[in-house]
Amino acid sequence: MKRIINSLLLLPLVALAASGCVKEPIEFDHEKSQFEINPNAILLEVILPSSSTADDSFYIVGDFNGGEAAIGDAAWALEKAEDINKWGIYLVPSTFASGKTLADGFYFHSANQGNERSAQNEAVVHRLDVGVGTRTNVWVAQWETFFNPPPPPKEFYTLYAEIPSTWAETGLWLWYDNPDGSTTNAYDAWPGAKPTGEMVFDGGRTFYYWQIDKKYNGMTMNYIFNDNNKGNQTADIVGMVINQDRYYTINEDKTFEEVDPATLGEGVEGYSGYTIYVEDGTGWDGLAIYGEADHKPVGPAYPGWQVIGTEEIDGITYKYFQPGRDFNGVTMNIFFNRREHSSSLGVRYKCFAIGACSEHKPCFCIRAWSAVISEKPTSHFLQLRGIFSSVIKCTQP
Repeated sequence: MKRIINSLLLLPLVALAASGCVKEPIEFDHEKSQFEINPNAILLEVILPSSSTADDSFYIVGDFNGGEAAIGDAAWALEKAEDINKWGIYLVPSTFASGKTLADGFYFHSANQGNERSAQNEAVVHRLDVGVGTRTNVWVAQWETFFNPPPPPKEFYTLYAEIPSTWAETGLWLWYDNPDGSTTNAYDAWPGAKPTGEMVFDGGRTFYYWQIDKKYNGMTMNYIFNDNNKGNQTADIVGMVINQDRYYTINEDKTFEEVDPATLGEGVEGYSGYTIYVEDGTGWDGLAIYGEADHKPVGPAYPGWQVIGTEEIDGITYKYFQPGRDFNGVTMNIFFNRREHSSSLGVRYKCFAIGACSEHKPCFCIRAWSAVISEKPTSHFLQLRGIFSSVIKCTQP
């Protein structure tokens, strides 16, 4: 009984001790005030996402300061607090657009990471009804790049050039300056590199392109576009950092302008090889071209290249073949054959490179026996005609 009474006597003391223990709210360092209140300004202290770094720039944007026009204006940039990941800005209402306040809405913008977004990737608009001489904490959940990360750095960058119609070919000369005043050329000899390929954009605008060796990424380079040493070239294009793709239009007078790729629309890889057009009067149910040089096959195995399609030119329907860019500049003999019939069957319908019909095998004679696939890639029939000396036309003997 004595033990129970003693325990009962202790209960009021325990209750008294418990009543003296008050739970205080936890305040994190980034929530603590970092800037002095200005009696003549509204102070916003902004807690940004952890991806926000001191080398970035952050702006407040709203109707009160001209909207997107405020981006890049130092007057609306946030200031970083010392020793802590927090930013602040003083706003003076007398500088606001007429009749506008923070209650009309605002958001924050990162120069490197885009606009502010909510945790659910939604657009954010803050609204505050505050006056001068106050301090308010504002939280930014995420930036645009958190949900749409930028693509990884490119393995290499590309130079594009739209050349004049009078240039039959094109090349790129590339070099850089050394600290001692000397220069180092990227290519062994003038006129430099031939194009890697070509891109065709909306409206049929064609740009040749060169993929620059990745060892030059980030370097300051100089370059010249030329017509493959045929007498035309641009002036030196100097001091260009290889850190992005660049597009140029070369004019007939050899001047040039840099082109915004956004104005070009969608681009597709163009065919940068030579096109062979054939007016086919054979009546065969199939036609192919087999290439050889020095009695060795050139290109696909027999029966060779197949018809890509047809095109009507000056009222005549031609079948056309595209050997591909790898055969630009290659000299070969071409043989037309009926693709369904192998030469091993003794049915060898073809045109011989020597241009004379054999007494023992049927052939179909054409005027251009030894065809040079031009260094100037083209799919224009009129340019082709000059190389082949006449229309290629297979007819029955």
